[in-house]
Amino acid sequence: MKLGIALAIAIVSMAAPGAGAATCPNAGGGPPPIGFQSALHITSSGQDRTYALSVPADYDPGHAYALAFGFHGDGGTGAGIRTALGLEAPANGASIFVYPDATVASGRSFDLETPLATNADMTLVLDILASIESLYCVDPSRVFAAGFSRGAFFANFLNCRLGAQIFRAISAQSGSGPYGADYDPQGHFICEATAAAALLIHGESDLVVPIADAQYSRDQWIFANQCSNTTTPHEPPPCVSYSGCSEDKAVVWCAVPGLGHAIWSEAPATTWNFFASFATPVPEPASSLLELASFGALLALRRAGGAG
Repeated sequence: MKLGIALAIAIVSMAAPGAGAATCPNAGGGPPPIGFQSALHITSSGQDRTYALSVPADYDPGHAYALAFGFHGDGGTGAGIRTALGLEAPANGASIFVYPDATVASGRSFDLETPLATNADMTLVLDILASIESLYCVDPSRVFAAGFSRGAFFANFLNCRLGAQIFRAISAQSGSGPYGADYDPQGHFICEATAAAALLIHGESDLVVPIADAQYSRDQWIFANQCSNTTTPHEPPPCVSYSGCSEDKAVVWCAVPGLGHAIWSEAPATTWNFFASFATPVPEPASSLLELASFGALLALRRAGGAG
């Protein structure tokens, strides 16, 4: 009965106009920490998990901040990908950044294959989101995900499993996905969620993840976001933006000549500018009640302290 009530509340709260209002907790317990914290702990799926967190030095508890997740590649760490992604400088204090760590047992590799309901890494994302919202003033309509290599695969999978119910946009560099067993007759992977906007950056000389694998991701999001195959130039070159996409569901593709499996020098500014372009309130999603219920139940349980 309690789950049924929570589910009903979640459906209403996520479908109602104004559901994107900023979450600004009462600071009665004192101001939350600011600056960079390299190894924070959280219990998620019954495990002690870690992540790095960066909060603007001039954090204002009355101002709603964007929240951006950064995901590392195989063998990496959250603290390490923070430097590599380089998003904080172009953001210039406009966002809180969080960098989760994959587990040591996994070889520091995010889980792509396990379904959402039992995927500990995707549950970690939701638990961290709920925890940060309980401490900091976050605009839930401006939650983003960026990743490199395995982290880019993970960002693409998150866009398929959680999608626009959680994220406004994703950025994937030198990755691929989503993939699995279920495809439509045209070869598009069947996702559980309505996709968010997507920026994909890939080196034409990448020998680790061939560019054809990233083109697969590009085509997936072009299809999911109902874009045409017509492109227009997007800054900086050689990026292009696809035309006719659904509202708030842009798809941008950057195929970089001569770049291997590495972060493009223009990627930090390109990624942040893409995220910053989503500054207005998110339009009401055209989602099914089942989809709303699924995501609403997960978040309602976690925000009520049911994580773990």
